[in-house]
Amino acid sequence: MIPLKMAGEWYALGVEIGVMELLTKGQLSEHIGVTPRTVESWMRDGLLPYIKIRRSVRFDLPDVMRALKTRHGRNMEPHGASVC
Repeated sequence: MIPLKMAGEWYALGVEIGVMELLTKGQLSEHIGVTPRTVESWMRDGLLPYIKIRRSVRFDLPDVMRALKTRHGRNMEPHGASVC
């Protein structure tokens, strides 16, 4: 178990202590409907917040969605919603 302190709260990778659920790059790409390569590109460009723990990269979905909505808010729809 690896302790991680973010925003004054303690979390452990793989164990929920707070309300944070960390996603892998593959899980995030499936959830937001882009390829893992696009996620990597967005990370490199500084568009996505991520947590690096040793060699692993994890994402907090609410933080990612907030960042995307801030940048592209008018184009964002809730997961599964369709644009008419």
